[in-house]
Amino acid sequence: MFCGECGTESTDQASFCPVCGHDLTLQRAQSTRSTRSTGAVSSTDDVPRSGFWRRFAALLIDIVIIWVMFVPARLIFFDLGLFSNQVAIYAYYVVGTTVWGRTLGKAVLGIRVVGPDGTPPGIGRTLVRETLGKFLSAIFLMIGFLMAAGKQKLALHDRISGTRVEISPTNWRKRRNLS
Repeated sequence: MFCGECGTESTDQASFCPVCGHDLTLQRAQSTRSTRSTGAVSSTDDVPRSGFWRRFAALLIDIVIIWVMFVPARLIFFDLGLFSNQVAIYAYYVVGTTVWGRTLGKAVLGIRVVGPDGTPPGIGRTLVRETLGKFLSAIFLMIGFLMAAGKQKLALHDRISGTRVEISPTNWRKRRNLS
């Protein structure tokens, strides 16, 4: 279980957070009531989700990283053409999300993409998220991306692929007021 105050992970039997002293029994009881009332069954429901603006900032960081990677490659080697560049950028997102649950931009901001069980989404979910999901998110005036600003903080591509973007538990304390 993760402390709702500072984000420290503790054992399921602990009564108080070992770092900040938050009452975990009360948090556990509230989580149990919430699970009963909503029918949701997930061990990561208490992990806060990342909203639109943090995701957008991670995208901007990723754009800078990609630009920094590709400009020197073009100067050293040659222009690979638009298709090859798109494949490389797509690979950057797919590999990062599949293996670590995050790109470098998301890592800088302390967020990660997870599947329903709270682990990195795997290749199947990532491919659906990065192809069909993001295409449909973008096709109608980017509304699918803006859905992440809603109460559930799920963009259209998250809903399609069964993923969500969470604030990493180790970053709760540092970034609790940003979302």
